[in-house]
Amino acid sequence: MVSTSYNKEELDAEKVLRFASYLSRKELKMYIRALKEQEKSRTVVVDSSFESKGKAANAVQSLFPHKKIVYRVDPSLLLVFV
Repeated sequence: MVSTSYNKEELDAEKVLRFASYLSRKELKMYIRALKEQEKSRTVVVDSSFESKGKAANAVQSLFPHKKIVYRVDPSLLLVFV
């Protein structure tokens, strides 16, 4: 049921709502947990001290061609030597 909730690599909200309307509370909790796990397995998070553009973004995309890439900029990752 989780795999049919997707439409071309994206979660389809209409399908999710349709499935959810037929589930009991316990089944709904299991369904939501399974959706979260599926999203986690389809997503790669890249933490960097700078915004990834151009070649760097293309390199990451080529490493994970069928995954959604989430870029997070964290300036605290920069090391400063005094």
